[in-house]
Amino acid sequence: PITSSSTAVPAGTYEVRLAATDSSFASYPSTVVVDEYDPDAVTFPLVLDPKGGTWAEGFNVPETYNNELATSLPVAGNISRRGYTFTGWYDNELLSGSPRTTVPAGQTEALTFYAGWTPNVYSVTLDLDGGRIVQGSNVTNYTFGTGAQLPVPAKDGYEFGGWYEDSSFEGEPIDAIAADDIGDKHYVAKWYRPVFNVTLEPGEGEFVEGVDSSFTYEGGVAANLPGADQLFY
Repeated sequence: PITSSSTAVPAGTYEVRLAATDSSFASYPSTVVVDEYDPDAVTFPLVLDPKGGTWAEGFNVPETYNNELATSLPVAGNISRRGYTFTGWYDNELLSGSPRTTVPAGQTEALTFYAGWTPNVYSVTLDLDGGRIVQGSNVTNYTFGTGAQLPVPAKDGYEFGGWYEDSSFEGEPIDAIAADDIGDKHYVAKWYRPVFNVTLEPGEGEFVEGVDSSFTYEGGVAANLPGADQLFY
C-alpha cells in the first residue's frame, strides 16, 4: 500500500499526482490550491457565563478560541458585579477546583467557563460619642448580601436618638445595614437629654406672683426650685 505524509508548503497553486487507490501505483494529475495560513481559522466555540456579572464597556467578549494557541481568559478588569469580587473562571457550575486563566493549546471541543464571585466584606465604624453598647453586639464589618443589625447603646443622662451617617443628624435614623448596601460605613450616635415635667404643691401656702408651680427640666441638668421667700402662708 501507498503511505502518505504531510509537509508544510507556502501558499500557491500546485500540480500534483494523486494515487488512484491505496493499493495501486496508478495515479492521476490534479491541481491543488494552498491558501495563506490563517491561525484564526482553527477555532472552536467558547462560552463565558458571567453568572450575574457585567462586562466592561467596550470589551469584546471572546466567543471562540484557537486550539493551536493558548487563549487568555478575561480578567477582573473586564468584568464586574456589584458587591462582589471576581475570583476567576471555572469549568463547572459548582465552581469547584482551581480557577482557570487560559485555555491551553490542543483543546478540540466547545468549552464553557463560569465566573466565580465572592461577596465583599466592608468595614463599619460606630461613633458612640461617650455611650456604651447595651443591646446587641458591636458591629465592625458586614458582608454584602447579608447586611447587619446595628446595636443599641446607652449613655448616662441621655436618651438614644438613633444612628446617623454624620453628626448633622439629617434624615431618618438607621437601625440596620441592608443586605444590598455596599461600601464602608460610619455611623454617629445621636443623644438628647430627656425632658421631665415638674409640678410643685405648696401645701397650705401659696406662691408669690410670678412663680410657676409647674415647669420642665432636662435630665442631667440642674433646675432651681422656689425658695422660702417665694412662698407665703
